[in-house]
Amino acid sequence: MSSELNISRSSGRRIYKSMGFKPYIPRLVHELNEVDFDRRIEYCETFLSLLESEPDLIHRVIWSDEAVFKLNGHINRHNSVYWATENPNLTWKQTMQAEGLI
Repeated sequence: MSSELNISRSSGRRIYKSMGFKPYIPRLVHELNEVDFDRRIEYCETFLSLLESEPDLIHRVIWSDEAVFKLNGHINRHNSVYWATENPNLTWKQTMQAEGLI
């Protein structure tokens, strides 16, 4: 809006706020396929059976944080803001198995 009216972005935000609008950022959710449901249950059952046979397994797993850089075009949802008077509860479905680098 601000570029179309030739005003600054901060003026545009101030106008939106004065009209009762709030900024909303869409949530990114994992797009599930048909086979994903069965695979998740199968994984949980396998992990539970491993825990039964090796109770100390949970203490030997290394849990770590990692960052993934997508090679197919990442959606930066922080740059996509929707101004509305009520939360539109927007979601974007995205395949999380895209080729990437860690």
